Amino acid sequence: MEFAEFVKGVRFRFLQPDRPRPSGFRALAKFLRNVGLHLEVMNTVLPEQDSELKSRFKRICKIPRMSTFAIGAMINRAVGSLPPGQVYLNIGVWNGFTYFSGVVGNEDKRCIGVDDFSHKNSPSQAFLGRFDKYKGPNDQFIESDFREYFKREDHEPIGVYLFDGPHKYEDQWDGLELAEPFFADNCIILVDDCNWDQVSGANLDFMNKSKNEYKLLLDCRTPKSGHPTWWNGFMVFQLQGKNVNSKLKSQASAA
Repeated sequence: MEFAEFVKGVRFRFLQPDRPRPSGFRALAKFLRNVGLHLEVMNTVLPEQDSELKSRFKRICKIPRMSTFAIGAMINRAVGSLPPGQVYLNIGVWNGFTYFSGVVGNEDKRCIGVDDFSHKNSPSQAFLGRFDKYKGPNDQFIESDFREYFKREDHEPIGVYLFDGPHKYEDQWDGLELAEPFFADNCIILVDDCNWDQVSGANLDFMNKSKNEYKLLLDCRTPKSGHPTWWNGFMVFQLQGKNVNSKLKSQASAA
């Protein structure tokens, strides 16, 4: 199954992304989590590898997070399809859930995490402990501001990119623009917190103004942050081609 098909095939059983979380949902989810069950996992149906990925994520679902199993499964599926020589780059790891979502079960892939731990109450020691526990032989963590990170000269082609850094418009724009020169062909870009207009707006403006062609695979908002489907909104887009001329012709035709 192609990644775009996987994205479109993700479904939810009893709570849909456009429905508010019902009263008592969090309390029930917390109770079930204490006995090893995850309500959001039970709510999620994947179009492929459903049982396998749910089993794989048992190791990391207890990590404190501002994300969901559905998002993690999408990351894992994208990283699993990376060809040799390409990397998964996660800017902004926090406690590590989205980073380790790419790591678990993908020991033959290379996953790079970047964070300067400037976020208030940043869990740096907790993350580093988990990194030592879960990292694969090719994985790497770099403590750095994302703008400083992209000034380095040793970048590898990025096949999967998750930006979860600062969320002002200019931060989101820079997070995409600075990474773009290193995007491999067909690079998959994932962005959370897209309920916020400055985040989703920066994503859409970037795709429209870039010299390259991108295809929006998912743009889903939720009623409120903390939703067990797509948390605070989620977007996925993919590089389709590095071709200035085709984009100019398309814009000319539209005009």
